[in-house]
Amino acid sequence: MTSAITLLRLQADGFYVPTRRLSSGRASTSASDGGGASFGLPRPIQLPTAKELELDSQGFVSVINRLTSPVFYSTTADGKIVRGLLGIPVHQGPILLIGNHQFFAGDMYPMIKQFITELGVLPRGLAHPVVFAGPDALAEAGRQGGMVQEERNRNKKDANAGAAQFGGLLTTYGAVPVSGKNMHKLLEQGEIVLLYPGGAREAFKRKGEAYKIMWPGKAEFVRMAAKFGATIVP
Repeated sequence: MTSAITLLRLQADGFYVPTRRLSSGRASTSASDGGGASFGLPRPIQLPTAKELELDSQGFVSVINRLTSPVFYSTTADGKIVRGLLGIPVHQGPILLIGNHQFFAGDMYPMIKQFITELGVLPRGLAHPVVFAGPDALAEAGRQGGMVQEERNRNKKDANAGAAQFGGLLTTYGAVPVSGKNMHKLLEQGEIVLLYPGGAREAFKRKGEAYKIMWPGKAEFVRMAAKFGATIVP
């Protein structure tokens, strides 16, 4: 009886829905389908409930929205530019989103929320493996990129906590370590995949490199997208 009351309360508060939908848009088949064990892996994951999105919007994402005031446009199949994301054919097969990498991919969080609320899908970001390797590895990457001071000038405990939170944030937003294998699995499952071909080098731009695209000479992601018939959306 207590369990039933608790479940009803969670449902009333918006934290429980009878049927969860997955990142690709399809309905989950069981309570464990796409659950917590799938986060950080190239598997479908459950979409957040409306209440979970509302609470998330009051935190980190709300700060980015206030600073950037993002507006989204897309192009329909007949070439018409419309406000919003309805021009992206997310329910007609896998999608490969391609972008110019900004520092810490600050544009990613509002965009992902827009995909969830407007289209009912969750793009799966391919993030640098160092993000998932632990705080020390992420801090070292920041030092090499000139973005983090030496530990003697910082509180190591606070720095590690911040790095761990950043890695957890990306995982919560559906990210997985970038690799050909993970990209292959996600496209094979019909997911919407988000890739920044320029990687870390493009994220840590130097003086005079603003808006410069630094993609590899061989764009293998095009070949893989073609294999699965994925639509490439820049």
